[in-house]
Amino acid sequence: MASETGASLFEFEWLFRTLWRRRVLVAAIFGSVLLAAGVYTAFAKPLYEATSLLLVKFGREYVYQDDVGGGGQVMPRGRETLINSEIQILRSTAVVQGVVEAMGVETLYPQLALQPPVGQPIESVAAARFLANLQVRAVENSDVIQVSLRNSDPQVTARALNLLVDLFREAHLEAFGEPQATAFLEEQATKVAVELKAAEDVLLAFQAEHPQFSLKDKDVLLLRERTEIQTALRDLDNQIVMARQRGLTAGSAVPGADEQLLRLRLEERKLLNTHNDDSRQVENVRHEIALVEEFLKKEQSSANGRQGQEMALLDARKRPLEERLVAVENDLRSLPALSQRFRELERNVEAKEGSYQRITQRLEKARTSAEMDKQKIANISVIQPAYAPLEPVSPRPMLNLMAAVILGGGLAVGAALVMERFAPSA
Repeated sequence: MASETGASLFEFEWLFRTLWRRRVLVAAIFGSVLLAAGVYTAFAKPLYEATSLLLVKFGREYVYQDDVGGGGQVMPRGRETLINSEIQILRSTAVVQGVVEAMGVETLYPQLALQPPVGQPIESVAAARFLANLQVRAVENSDVIQVSLRNSDPQVTARALNLLVDLFREAHLEAFGEPQATAFLEEQATKVAVELKAAEDVLLAFQAEHPQFSLKDKDVLLLRERTEIQTALRDLDNQIVMARQRGLTAGSAVPGADEQLLRLRLEERKLLNTHNDDSRQVENVRHEIALVEEFLKKEQSSANGRQGQEMALLDARKRPLEERLVAVENDLRSLPALSQRFRELERNVEAKEGSYQRITQRLEKARTSAEMDKQKIANISVIQPAYAPLEPVSPRPMLNLMAAVILGGGLAVGAALVMERFAPSA
């Protein structure tokens, strides 16, 4: 243990003697490094860093909408994929060049504007420098993007970063937007509306030709109507039979008229046996016979007239019922084929109406989305805008001093040891 302690002390003494012998070299190297750090700190142009925080929310941009009218579906993307997509949009050339064009190279990089590069567009060089000073990263375990920008002017740094965020939100809406969807859906809605109107007209024409299909339970109603018509026709047939029977007995409508006429004819025949044909008694009997016959004829004519009117009325009531019964029978026979045709027309109208409703709903969503795009309403929220920094992030005097001390000391000691190692022994 004592030997080890003695060896350590010997090595320390050797290192101290070496540094003392090479003190001029050590001091020169150490001083040079400190001087270089001091000159850099004194004359380096300060850089200011502004920071903004963006929250990426799950919004309408990530919902897929079927342009032909279907419902929305969530796009199967992970959070990391969405964040990386937003970062790439934010660092895109269009967004960065938009900031350079809006603020101008003279404002962002005055020295570059005074000494423009030869053979290269100054805007492209400024955009490259802007992108080099731009840092974008996703905050771990969150939906937040941190954006930082460095520039020699603190006010310009904050303005440029806030403008970058605004242009990024516009580029985000353009990337996820559907500028042609509204016009397309309006055209589709007009087309489907015309088709729906045509299908409805065909269905209405079919129902006008076949009124029974305007009601529910068409077969039940037709069978019920046929039964009712058949019952009404049987009643009319019974009434016609009774009317005809009344016509057969119309001659005996006046009681005793036929018996009186028979008695008078018998009396006429007796008188002809005992009297001449032109006798007064025979003429009186014949006159009474004529009166009775004329009376019976009038009664018969009157009865026939009443019977004729009744029969005509019954026939007038029977004829439309028979015609309607024929129509109902025809409808019942053609009902299966007509029902199939009716269902086809109804399904066609329902399909057109469903398509029209889906397209109009999608059109309303597209119009709302387009209006939100105009208002710059996106799923990107600025939870911390950029402010002008008060202190520069570079250079940092204390940090530079510590780095110079460590680096200078290391170089000085190393140089002294190397010189001691390779120096000729005394």
